[in-house]
Amino acid sequence: MSPVRLSWLLCFTAIVLRASAESTILTPPPTVTAGVQTPVGFDFSDSTCNLDTRGSKGCDFPFMQIWLMANKPSPEPYDPRRLNILERMCILSPCVYTNLTSFNITLPVTAVANGPKYWLDYTLFRRNNYTIITNNSSGYEFFSPIWSAFQSTNFSVDGSISQWTPYDLTGRFADDNGNRLWFSQLNCEALECARNCANIIEAPLVPNTAGAIPALDECVQACPGMGWDPTKCTIENATKASSTTTRKTNIPPTNTTPGQSNPATTQSAATQVQPSWLGGTILTVVGLLILSS
Repeated sequence: MSPVRLSWLLCFTAIVLRASAESTILTPPPTVTAGVQTPVGFDFSDSTCNLDTRGSKGCDFPFMQIWLMANKPSPEPYDPRRLNILERMCILSPCVYTNLTSFNITLPVTAVANGPKYWLDYTLFRRNNYTIITNNSSGYEFFSPIWSAFQSTNFSVDGSISQWTPYDLTGRFADDNGNRLWFSQLNCEALECARNCANIIEAPLVPNTAGAIPALDECVQACPGMGWDPTKCTIENATKASSTTTRKTNIPPTNTTPGQSNPATTQSAATQVQPSWLGGTILTVVGLLILSS
């Protein structure tokens, strides 16, 4: 490995280690049983927002999506050109208030395969008052801190009745589909169906998967459970009641916590979307640099 590549890799590793060591904000239990409501510890005060190279803009957004991340087993036969350390899979909770200290998640029994390793990730959001509000990403402003994927402890899954498909094990799912309109709507209840769509329709097209694939889009959008509903929001700590309280309203509940913005206010009419696949792409590049040296 050249000195330049080694220096770049060491710098990247140091930043990641700092982010993960000092800024763990999501603490699920070591094992999450699919189909069972599970409490997750949460401390937003340790968010890596302020470490983000783009500054802290977006850190005051009062709500967040919770995403499921997977580190899948190596494909068989192992392909050294692919090195996806973490991959975003699906939205596990559509809306959680950032001033909580805990909340509940329930992983569908069909979402992913049993075993290690899984993480949680988050995307901050607020209502964009300049756009018509609908039950999808239109009308909301998003911000994903670039190190957010390293702010959760990992866990294993048991109780699942699902298995990885051959296409899943290539580690291409998020890379190939991160820019597709339906990816930001992919609820974990719809994930197994979406994975099967990709295995049947998209896998035969590898490596030519960058363009439009209408059949794949139609298949995924018809999956049961597909869609993101930001109006179904967790607004109470998991420890305050026997089950997480959710409220169904026309818009997410108004934030009244000092120091955080009202979700109905925004600085501009433009929706600021941070691609959910950016972190995985950076990690893949690091892997490719190592393997090509």
